[in-house]
Amino acid sequence: MIDTQSAREARKQFPLALMGGIAVVALVFGGVALMSKSVHVITPPAPKPMAFGQTEQAYAPHIRYDNIQLAKSSNLLNQQFTYINGTVSNNGDRPVSQLAMTVEFCDDLANKEVILRDTEPIVNATDQPLAPGQHRDFSVTLDKFPDTWNQQMPRFHTTGLVFQ
Repeated sequence: MIDTQSAREARKQFPLALMGGIAVVALVFGGVALMSKSVHVITPPAPKPMAFGQTEQAYAPHIRYDNIQLAKSSNLLNQQFTYINGTVSNNGDRPVSQLAMTVEFCDDLANKEVILRDTEPIVNATDQPLAPGQHRDFSVTLDKFPDTWNQQMPRFHTTGLVFQ
């Protein structure tokens, strides 16, 4: 009789243990769901492309890129980076509050196709405007770089301007 009574006790405790386990699992999932809803990753909005209409295109030849230097480096994870340093000059008569530069790298084949085109802001809205006759140093870092680059100086174009 004792064995039967202990078996009955065990059967009575099993549903309680099962319910307790389900409650713990529900609390864990509920906590994870609550935390995932309360944590918001804030991503900055993608920058809007700068204006480059007829007025800006007509002014673009007044923007000049000089003293260009390229350097390659790698980090501890063996990722390759290319640094472009230079000077941008405003040889026109209008102050520029924002400026975007596009750099184009060509392949080593005879047709010199563009294999990498990257547009970078050189003068931001938070910077001092680039006044007429003024020049300013800039630095751009590129982390993606094709192996087929012809090792020649890339081409630089002004592709965005905002006047003050």
